[in-house]
Amino acid sequence: MPQNPLNLLLPSAPEFFPAPGKTAMLVIDMQYLDAHPDWGMGRMAKEKGLLRETAYFFREVAGAIPNIQALLSACRQAKIEVIYSVVAAATRDCRDMSPALWARNLICARDSKEAQILDELLPQGDEMVISKTSSGIFNSTAFDQVLKNLGIENLIVVGVATNACVELSVRDAADRGWQVFVISDATATFSEQLQKDALERMNKGLMKVKSTQEMLKLIAAMAAEKVIA
Repeated sequence: MPQNPLNLLLPSAPEFFPAPGKTAMLVIDMQYLDAHPDWGMGRMAKEKGLLRETAYFFREVAGAIPNIQALLSACRQAKIEVIYSVVAAATRDCRDMSPALWARNLICARDSKEAQILDELLPQGDEMVISKTSSGIFNSTAFDQVLKNLGIENLIVVGVATNACVELSVRDAADRGWQVFVISDATATFSEQLQKDALERMNKGLMKVKSTQEMLKLIAAMAAEKVIA
């Protein structure tokens, strides 16, 4: 694929790093609605005979889970705020969900199994779970204000789907001035090409793509610096 001329024309943004007390990890939509083969979209795929078409996605999700677990552990040890987003209505009949999600049948009631976070990635202690009724977390929640209240400057973002809810949330965050790390192997979508293209779009300006191992090293360096200080 030819390089985007805009990347040649515009300068790259300087490197940025996670900072103590100013960094949060955002886990996007790792819930039974869209991240488990037996519920939500997975169940729809079985009913519609589309298991082959969705097999790649669920394999990638399964592969991302251990990486997300490793990042969650590192962030918790380093006292990095962990925040989850889930697609979930505030009502039982989902009347408050966005028309765009209704059109795709990507809705779930607040008390449903689909609204729950995967058992492997459950929040701990007082970690926040923010319910959204749109694809991007900024569009239907007070996430902007939450980050400001917490004094957050950097976001570590993982979850699904890379070219949909993840990318929309990441680009919105960068547009609002937050520095964002997108973790390439802790995100997943429906094809290798979709993943590649989305990560390429998100690796510029205030958005940096890192692997899990690269991010773990940055978190460790931040924690060591904090201890020394």
